[in-house]
Parts: sequence; structure tokens; C-alpha cells
Amino acid sequence: MAQTIDEYSAEFWAWRVRSQPRSSDDILRVARPPGWLPELGHAAVAAHREQRDAFEVALTATEARVHGDDSSTVADRVDVRLLRSALNRVTWELDVLRTWTQPSAYVEAALGPVFDVLLPPGVDAARLAEVARFLRNVPAVVAAAEEVLPGVAQAELADVAVSALEGIRERLELVVSALARAVPDAPVLDELRAVAAAGADALERLRDVLLEMRPGLPRWQPVGRDAFNAFLRDVACIPMDADSLMAIGVREYQRASVLERLEAHRHRHRPAPHLPADVLSQVARHAEDETAVRAFLEAEGLLSQPATLRHYLNVPIPDYLTPLSFLGVTDDLTSLANPDGAATSYIPDPAPDLPYFDAANATDPRAGIVHEGVHAQQLALSWKHPRPVRRRYYDSAANEGIAFYNEE
Repeated sequence: MAQTIDEYSAEFWAWRVRSQPRSSDDILRVARPPGWLPELGHAAVAAHREQRDAFEVALTATEARVHGDDSSTVADRVDVRLLRSALNRVTWELDVLRTWTQPSAYVEAALGPVFDVLLPPGVDAARLAEVARFLRNVPAVVAAAEEVLPGVAQAELADVAVSALEGIRERLELVVSALARAVPDAPVLDELRAVAAAGADALERLRDVLLEMRPGLPRWQPVGRDAFNAFLRDVACIPMDADSLMAIGVREYQRASVLERLEAHRHRHRPAPHLPADVLSQVARHAEDETAVRAFLEAEGLLSQPATLRHYLNVPIPDYLTPLSFLGVTDDLTSLANPDGAATSYIPDPAPDLPYFDAANATDPRAGIVHEGVHAQQLALSWKHPRPVRRRYYDSAANEGIAFYNEE
């Protein structure tokens, strides 16, 4: 008997949050189950394909039931289409991108969970124990990489991983030192130092293996136009092909470039805006601007702002997170399990040499509020959607579209 839409969705996502590759995209983060560790190696890839195929059979039966039932609604048909695109995303990762053949995927699997567990503000002894558990697993991740990568890795992607691993021992030492200052009485500190050192040993070995393999590796090959068009259609649910998107992209780039030059010329005699006196001044201004932006959006009828909608805040980036910031967007957008918790974006001290977006947010926090803040709102609203299928995101194209609309 075919499963209902919600039954299929619950079973699929229970598996997906265990098996989904770790991503630096904050929209795609998932809350992993207690005790979770990455599933890696040839046996894991084979098991994922086998489970994917089982979900394919089950979804085909559910689709047939929904499309063959005169009482099914348009909403039901949309839901099965979304489930189909979520399953297509699994195939995209396994068989097209083949993320398991990419060296950087093993850097993500080794250190991404450490980064993720440190993201919610305010570390404590329990969180440090989780950090130690993930670091203890780093040698196993590297062993899986050594099992899989020979014969499948590609040169340029190996370079990405090697670059990410530069100075990794020093980065981990900085993380552990900062955590010891933050939670000086944590009973796990001695173990944390030991597993961080062992993890650094393993990751340096992975870097050396990649450097040794590098001269004989084949060049990276793009997936190709047909595969990307299939992704747009079957995963992202975008009703345009790659050529159409390229044309739009060129036109938008030209438009933005002209507008930027016009604005720069119009305001050429105005002094550059002042940076905040310090990071706490920026945090305070961000909080004021976030309230003002919400009021403006509601007053102008641009984007509704329910009174219950959580806030999007800035806080200074902690010392233990900075060395790992190459692993993802430094924010905590919370999760499906905590839709009402405030979303937090970590910011550096204001300085004249900040990267572009950090500099923009330092001079005017509304730059981030009208984009990243909208991601936080869209996720919070979606997590409470009455139809469970629509509470998940596995491709961020729709989210970036909403945020861009809000900017405009």
C-alpha cells in the first residue's frame, strides 16, 4: 500500500538528516540526531544508493496514488513534486556531482560538525564534549578519504582541500585555547587537547596525501549543460534553462554596474561613512535598524512581519569560531526544532580593511538585514508551515530569490 505524503516525507527526512553531506550553505544546515557521525566510505555510498532506490520505488507508488485520486488537491500534487525534487537532489549529489569523490567533502565531514556545534551562542561543557566527540572521529574521516579518493579525485578539487588545510594545526590549537578560556572548568579539556592534536595529525596526513597524488590527478570536468539543465528543472524547480539564466545574469550584472557608478558619481562629494566606534556599537545599531526595517516592510506592504516572528541579531564573533570560519557562513539560523529562537549573525570588529560584505554591514547594518535577515525569517516561517513537506529546504535558490526581491 502506498504511503501517504506525510508518511513518506517523515521517513525520507529522518534518513536524509543522517545521510546528507555537510554543506557550508547555512540554508541547508540540518539538526543531526544525537550521537550522529558522518557516513563515509565506499560501503556508505553503496548503502545510500540502495536506500535512494528504495525511496524511489516508494515515491513512485505515492505519486501514482495522488495523481490517480480524484479527491487529491493541487496542494497534494505540489507536495509530491517537492518530494520528487528532494529525492532528485540525492541523485544529483551521489551520481552527478559525486560529492563523495571531492577531497573538500572530507574536510567538511571532519571539521564541519565542529563548526556547526559551536554556532549557537554560549558554549558550555556539554557542547565541548560534542566538539571532542567530533574531533575524535577525524582520523576515521581521513581514513575514509584515503580509501575513496585514489582513482576518483580531480586535480583542481584537490587544490581546494589542500588550501583549506593550510595551517590547520594552528587553527585547531586556537579553537581549543579559546574554548578553554570560555569554559575553564569543563572536564573534557584535557581530552579536547589530545583529540585536536590527533585530528591535526590526520588532517596534515590527508594534505600530504593529496599533494603526493596531485601530479597524477585528472583535470576537473564540469557536469555539462544537459546535467545542469536537469538540475534546474528537477531539483531547483526553476522553469528556465542555463542559457536563459546566463542572459538574465549578464543583464542584471550590467544593470547593477551602471547603477553603482551612477550612485558613486552622484555622491562623489560626500565623505565616506564612518565605521562604528567598536563592535558593540555596531551590534546596537543593527538591533535598532532591524526593528526599523521590519516596520518599513510592514508599512509599505512588501513583506509581512508577524508579531511572533523571531528577530535577526548581530553579536561579536567569538575567538573559538574565527579560526573555523572558512567552513561556512558564521551565523546560527537555528533549526526546525527551534523556530522561535533569535537568529544570530557573528560579526568581526569594525576595521577599514574588512571584506566587502563585512564592510557594508559595518557602515550600514541594513545591508545584511534586508538579505540575511530575510533568510532567517523565511526559514522560521517555513518551519511552521501547516504542510510538513514544505518545512524543509535542500536547495537555496528560492531563498536567494526572496532575499534578492527584498533587497530590490
